[in-house]
Amino acid sequence: MQTTLDSIAYEENLEYEKNISPIVLEYYKACGYTDIQNLTIGNQLHLFDNLYQKDNPLMLFKNPYDESNNLKPHERVFLKKTLFYINKVKESRFSKSKHKFNSYNDPKIAEYINNDKEGESYLWVPLTRASKAT
Repeated sequence: MQTTLDSIAYEENLEYEKNISPIVLEYYKACGYTDIQNLTIGNQLHLFDNLYQKDNPLMLFKNPYDESNNLKPHERVFLKKTLFYINKVKESRFSKSKHKFNSYNDPKIAEYINNDKEGESYLWVPLTRASKAT
């Protein structure tokens, strides 16, 4: 059992390194965030603070396809890419269906979020709430 879990964790880490890590590093660079700042615990909070819907009791990201919100251009691109990958992984792990969208710029994503009763799940943050102290 431990070998299986270790194998899954290893595969997930490879997927992260291949897909998410470059997106995060690109976002850090766009924010002007340096390696020195990255070494300071808790210093990352301000980078992600504007990405969440604070008025929603569910933990949801802001919709990066909605131009009326206050996301900066680099935040919008970061969310589009990250949400595309998160949802691709969710679908491959928990659904038999093929991923619905071709790329993070697929216009069907905005339609899905705005028109589908399940669309809000695309913006769901797969984390638990934390405080600045954690």
